[in-house]
Amino acid sequence: MNNNGSQNPTGGNNQPSPSRRGDSGRILNYIGIAGGIITIIGMIATVIKGVYVPIAEHTGDINEIKSSMVELDGDIKILTDDIKDLSEFVYTNTGNKGEYSQNDAASKIKKVKFVEKNFPGIDLGNNEPELQNTKWEKFVSVATDEEGKEYNSEDLQNVTFITSYMEGEKEVYFLGQYNEKNRWTGKCILNVYDGEKLDSVLEAIYNDGELFSYKRVSRESDGTWKVTDKTIDKIQNRTKDCKIGETWIYNVSETYKKNISFDDFDESRILTYEDFAYLEDEELISYYNGKTSDGYYNEDEQESYLIKYFIKGEIDFGENERVIKTLYKGNFVKGKFKDESDKSWYITREPETAYMYYEGSFSKETADRKNEKEFENPASYEYIKQKLTEKGFIKYLDEFLIDY
Repeated sequence: MNNNGSQNPTGGNNQPSPSRRGDSGRILNYIGIAGGIITIIGMIATVIKGVYVPIAEHTGDINEIKSSMVELDGDIKILTDDIKDLSEFVYTNTGNKGEYSQNDAASKIKKVKFVEKNFPGIDLGNNEPELQNTKWEKFVSVATDEEGKEYNSEDLQNVTFITSYMEGEKEVYFLGQYNEKNRWTGKCILNVYDGEKLDSVLEAIYNDGELFSYKRVSRESDGTWKVTDKTIDKIQNRTKDCKIGETWIYNVSETYKKNISFDDFDESRILTYEDFAYLEDEELISYYNGKTSDGYYNEDEQESYLIKYFIKGEIDFGENERVIKTLYKGNFVKGKFKDESDKSWYITREPETAYMYYEGSFSKETADRKNEKEFENPASYEYIKQKLTEKGFIKYLDEFLIDY
């Protein structure tokens, strides 16, 4: 390794790609074993922490103990993901007090056209559309089927249906259902088209009108594609809900060919989040893991992190598929690195420089060094490996290109 560059501390996500969820049978198994797994992991954590302090005095064993802790963190994350899958399953299938199962209704999906101003609406605020709850009155005709039969709001309660309509200049195709209170429940899917171009796919889990979680794929104005997988974090007295989860930004070489129209649509033509698993092979620009609110990355407890990747042509990738430009963990304000304490940190480099490590305060997306805790420039391979191990990010080591 030849570190022949350096840089001033100026202004980086994991790339777990959209993954296919397991089937409901696998998820149901978690109901019986989740408690046992949590207990076992808790016991392991207690034992490891109990022996860590006395053993820490023996320098030869420190790395082994740290490695065990990192593996434990990985096991806990897997369990957390599985519990999230279980929660989504429960919300999807028993969100309406157990009276309705989306799987049971799947075989009797009703194709309808809603009367103008009665169709399902979407809120495009903050570039993260959500369904609006309906305000239909009893016994008022809201939709007709292919034979011209009229339906009022009660006729379609707890019935899975598919419909299409215009929302402004965009075509919308909707697959989902609402309950006896006319509130969205279970899994609802929106496909939105802008002319012949796919605009977005929204796959949301609702419980009695409240959004529990959602997955979304969208074509952004700059030509990139955004993929999100988030859960709603409702905190009492907070003016707006916080969303917690992952966001991937891709450069996409492939364009989707529209295969649906108002004259020809059914459930087989509805796109889901899983249809975009191929994006994991596209060029990843960034990955964010943490909190969002008001349409921005926002964090005030140093728990979120962002990874920015070099774009092809910026540097010589060698044999690497992806190369990290910046890995930042800390606070965000409206998407920018910002923290007045000394707890946030990053590892970053520019094309013509070596990596550097900085831990301290940040403002205006840069390390301002007002509350500097640690600074290493250039940062060697061994130094980066050490810091990634200490911070629990060792899985990203292979994505740092240290041979300049």
